[in-house]
Amino acid sequence: MAYGLISEVIFEAKIYGWAFNPNAPGIWSTIGGWFNGVPVFFINFFIMLFVIIIISLLTKPPEDIVKLHEEIFRKVPIETGRKSVTETRAKS
Repeated sequence: MAYGLISEVIFEAKIYGWAFNPNAPGIWSTIGGWFNGVPVFFINFFIMLFVIIIISLLTKPPEDIVKLHEEIFRKVPIETGRKSVTETRAKS
């Protein structure tokens, strides 16, 4: 989220404005030429999505959350007989 905020402020306020354009200074003009006319927030959304996926894959979830998740979503054995699946799971 920090990346998203910083990049939006820098790209929109200092470099490009609302949309990418090739009139930006330095290497930013090359990137602006590739995405000419595309809104900055649109590209930032996909970059941020990529960053979120990478960070979530590189970090380990807290053990207490994992245990709670396993406890809440444990598999309930389904009894055979007259009870429906819904009734059996409602008991757990």
